[in-house]
Amino acid sequence: MEYSAEEGRYDLRISNATYDRDNGQYECRMKRRKSGETLHSKSLALTVLLRPSPPVVRPAQLPVAATEGRPVNLTCSSVGGSPAPQVKWFREGADQELDARVERGANRDVPTTSTLTVRPTKENDGAVYRSDFKLLLSGSQTLKKKFVFVI
Repeated sequence: MEYSAEEGRYDLRISNATYDRDNGQYECRMKRRKSGETLHSKSLALTVLLRPSPPVVRPAQLPVAATEGRPVNLTCSSVGGSPAPQVKWFREGADQELDARVERGANRDVPTTSTLTVRPTKENDGAVYRSDFKLLLSGSQTLKKKFVFVI
């Protein structure tokens, strides 16, 4: 910690940050000298960036075998990552994001899974769906991967 009492400046510097040691909430408090009463308090969340494992897609065999009217689940998941990766689903040729069920991993050892349920019809035979896998690397840098499913 670096500080200058005369300037009223107190800086916490974290070097060589690691997820296990440094990821989490930090709080700075200013207290009254004799009573210990808190005068001001400010919290800050520090997210240490970690790359997730490569995404796994299911079903892995393409094209996906499907029966008209019977739901098919398309799944993209990845373990780790801080923050958790974002997975968005689209039907090829359309810009509108499709509704999918997302289960975020509670910690870096639990996978983040996104599942799109498709109910095949004759009209969408041969339809192509894609999942865009995006994660924050640092600042505004992102890594994008695209997976394509043909039903």
